[in-house]
Amino acid sequence: MLDLSEVLSQKEIDNLLMELSQGHIEETVTEDNVHTKIKKYDFRIANKFSKEQIKTLYTINSNFAQIFSSYLSGTLRTNCQVDMLSTEEQTFAEYTNSLPSPLVLAIIDMPPLEGPTLIQIPPNITYGIIDRLLGGKGGDLEIDKAFSDIDLALISKVLTQMCKHIEGAWDRVVPVKATLNRIETSPQFAQIVSYNEPIAISTMRVQIADDLEGFINLCIPYVALEAIADTMESSAWASSKKVVVNKENEKIIKNKLSNSAINVTAQFKETIITLGDCLNLEPGDVLQLNHKISDEVIVSMADIPKFHGKLGIYDNRVAVKITNILEEEM
Repeated sequence: MLDLSEVLSQKEIDNLLMELSQGHIEETVTEDNVHTKIKKYDFRIANKFSKEQIKTLYTINSNFAQIFSSYLSGTLRTNCQVDMLSTEEQTFAEYTNSLPSPLVLAIIDMPPLEGPTLIQIPPNITYGIIDRLLGGKGGDLEIDKAFSDIDLALISKVLTQMCKHIEGAWDRVVPVKATLNRIETSPQFAQIVSYNEPIAISTMRVQIADDLEGFINLCIPYVALEAIADTMESSAWASSKKVVVNKENEKIIKNKLSNSAINVTAQFKETIITLGDCLNLEPGDVLQLNHKISDEVIVSMADIPKFHGKLGIYDNRVAVKITNILEEEM
């Protein structure tokens, strides 16, 4: 931790604290290669989300990002990557004041969470997804117009699938039932809580193919988490969650695997001949192998060497008797 007394005089520290209390500091204090950014902070508004809750939300949405990445790649038939960037707290007013218009704002109901949550998708990502769904290349389209009913109908199908993936991401913490309530295209019609209410904003970077990139935000109000506040503590859900093994499913899988067919081959030691001898081979010629009668053959399963064996006859058929497991010798 940087000790200001080591790099600043007492007078400079007093001035720094005075300016900080007035909210005027936006400077960088430097000591060698250490840079500490001093940001504005309103002491009248205390953070309501605990560090554990922010950490848990980050973990949940990281899982969602992985699942949604696979869904987008399959749906849009191109390589898509969704990366979780950050989860931070803001007031709803600060967040909505920074939003452009038009854009896609999906109002999502997620009981047992109390009240709606919000998903924000920027116009370039929205039009890129719609373009690829309709057979286009889905590049970074510069379209400055309101969304049509057809646009919203197409993106609503994607949002409905997003809700299912959100359920999967939340399942480890608390089971939720996520459903799309409605879609708004203007921030003024998407007020899910009062403007002074704190919300947790999880930001994800979406990369579609090589020419389209944007950021999706998932916003959850603090009041929505009050009913499950204890469960949101990461130490609680991480220790309480146990892996439940379904014995019936395990038995079915074992039966299916035991009845699966696999190729088994017994291989002699290799021998080497010249290309000329190979071209002159005729029916009746004898190839002398590098394999003695007393030598063991190598038994492979699906082309993977697994056993040593002896050649013999069983029930009037050529057979191989397993002598030892090859892996034990390695």
